[in-house]
Amino acid sequence: MQEPVQVLTPLFLQGLRRSVGGSTLALFFDTYERTAAYLDRWIRDVLSGQYGIVPGKIVISIAGQHELRRNHWEPHERIVARLRLDPFTPEEAREYLTHKGVANPEVIDTILQLSGRVPVLVATLAAGNPTDAAEVGDPTGTAVERYLKWVDDAKQRQLVLDASLPRKLNRDVVGILTGDHDGPALFEWLRGMPFCQDRGAEAAGWTYHSLVRAQMLRYKYREAPRSWGESHSRLAEYYDCLRESLQLSEQEGLRDASFQSYLLESLYHRLCQAPHKCLSISLNHFLTAFSTDRSLARRVAITISDAGADAANPELREWGGRLLNGTDAYQQQDGANAIRMFTALLEGQALHPQQRSIALGRRGHLYRETGQYEKALLDLDEALRIEPDEMRHLRVRSLTFSELGQHDRALADRHKAMTTKPDDADLLADRAREYRALGRYDDAVADLDRALEIDPRYAWALSMRGNVYSLLGRYEEALIDLTSALEIDPTDVLARIRRAVVYQRLGRYEEELQDLTNLLEIGPNYCAFHSLRGRVLSDLGRYKEALSDFTSALEADPRDDSALANRGRCYHLMGRYEEALVDLTSAVEINPQSAWSVGQRAQTYLVSGKFQPALSDINQALGLVPNDRFFRYVRALIYRILGSPEMADRELEAALRIAREDYDRDRSDWPAAICVALFQLADGDSSAALDTYQEALDRGCPVGFVLEATHYLTDFINLFPDTDNATSIRERLQDYTADRL
Repeated sequence: MQEPVQVLTPLFLQGLRRSVGGSTLALFFDTYERTAAYLDRWIRDVLSGQYGIVPGKIVISIAGQHELRRNHWEPHERIVARLRLDPFTPEEAREYLTHKGVANPEVIDTILQLSGRVPVLVATLAAGNPTDAAEVGDPTGTAVERYLKWVDDAKQRQLVLDASLPRKLNRDVVGILTGDHDGPALFEWLRGMPFCQDRGAEAAGWTYHSLVRAQMLRYKYREAPRSWGESHSRLAEYYDCLRESLQLSEQEGLRDASFQSYLLESLYHRLCQAPHKCLSISLNHFLTAFSTDRSLARRVAITISDAGADAANPELREWGGRLLNGTDAYQQQDGANAIRMFTALLEGQALHPQQRSIALGRRGHLYRETGQYEKALLDLDEALRIEPDEMRHLRVRSLTFSELGQHDRALADRHKAMTTKPDDADLLADRAREYRALGRYDDAVADLDRALEIDPRYAWALSMRGNVYSLLGRYEEALIDLTSALEIDPTDVLARIRRAVVYQRLGRYEEELQDLTNLLEIGPNYCAFHSLRGRVLSDLGRYKEALSDFTSALEADPRDDSALANRGRCYHLMGRYEEALVDLTSAVEINPQSAWSVGQRAQTYLVSGKFQPALSDINQALGLVPNDRFFRYVRALIYRILGSPEMADRELEAALRIAREDYDRDRSDWPAAICVALFQLADGDSSAALDTYQEALDRGCPVGFVLEATHYLTDFINLFPDTDNATSIRERLQDYTADRL
């Protein structure tokens, strides 16, 4: 017969029509990934009516590894139902086992583990209705036989088993496994097997379906343990050779995708070959990767975990999980869990010195981040004994010293770090920060000048130099630097806050308010920005706007004690003392260690005539800050009102002495200047007070500080209305501010 399909198919359909009658007939086509080449076009032609009428009550079931090609089957989509056959879900598997009479939870868990929830394997293990976990057999042999039932050639059958060992397959890997010239042909055959999947161009290889591979690995390990080890050894050597052929140093290689891939596969095979022996090697590789590329470190952890699962080694599985959890915790800034990982590494395995240094340095960093400074220093000291010049360890230890207020020791670490990189802009800026903390402003400026010579667009260095210039009273230079920093990075919050402070010092309040408004555009829900702007507005007497800002801050965070205290101060300046006391009391309850909040409440108690609570509060504030000049002044006023003139005079004398020392040391210290004048007035020397106020005005005291002086005078006059010249001095200050606002 020359055309059997054209002749026989109509006869086949005719026979089906006679057979169906009133029933439904089912046709099954299995292993379609292999038979589709012969059947797919024929079935579609049959359904299209090319060979005659197809019985109405007929169901065709097609089973295969791959989905039917949609572009070919598009004309028949209305009659096609696509069903994906996955392993049972845990719930489905348990329901099936219960239906089969398997009730023991331990037996059920064992069956789920051994079967991978593959339906045919679940059924195989449940067939004997086991009542004890020990009675559950291993379905591996049954599963493997089902996968190999189409393979008759002994060499091909052996390859199928051996090729389950590598995590990815290619022609070269198959050649290593077979060890003969048939490798390329065998690979072409293997990749046509239904369970062999193309990993895609990026992965550059093939792999077994995960469930099939798990069964074959278990079978291979059980049936041929010696061959298992030898094959893994050959594969590890193969990947080591590939890695060496790249001719990259380890530092270069850890940033190269091919080097990383070869390293991971070599580690996997060595761990499968000799788990205990190679675990410490893998952990050292993990730490090296962690210091270079945390995504690579995570892949090392996955490799250890994979080897543990595939070689049935609980220790590897446990370490893989621990490293994965620890790496993820580090990324998510979960310090406690990340610390536990590094502690396990330091305690449990023999680390090489360099890797031990890495683990100590990272744990030290985490201890610092979580405020455990003493533990941080212990780790960093030990890390630096191993690697005395390691820049990262020196930097973290210097930051730790700095946060502990030990700036001399922090500076020593900065000096040491710079011996190897004297022209590093980051190190120069870091050292400048310590100089600034020590009050060595000229040295800080010198380092920042050098850093900006190296990198003129170093925004952070510009911002810091602007801050140091501000501390030196060189406000115009500070303004230039801070503006330049913000031109480079308009979202730099710290630089904008610093520039707002400079604008305040220069009396340019509208520009200060604009910077603070810009901060709210950057972080509209950040309550501190509302508080900052509210404080400026209240100082300028724009109380309604200030109250709105403080209220917005408190809507975002009702327990913001700073916003509460500042709103209380605003109410105080408005003369709304009871509302002020409500806010200030809330602020003190939230943070009783805030001397400013306690002292502000003392002042409000004082002007509202509640002298004993005022005395209690000012004593508490001075317990927190014993030499605060303004708190000493407030206590002097309370003693005077309570009829203790000698104690009042002693407190006022101490307050005036402290204020004069501050003002003599820095004639641009405007808060000190207005305190000297106010204390002189309280001491009865109104002439000296007037001279001090006038000197400050003549020397260009910014309007904001003059407004603050006016607020202080208002409280003083309310308490002592008969003091000579107090009212006329206040009027002069008010005229000064009115001309400039």
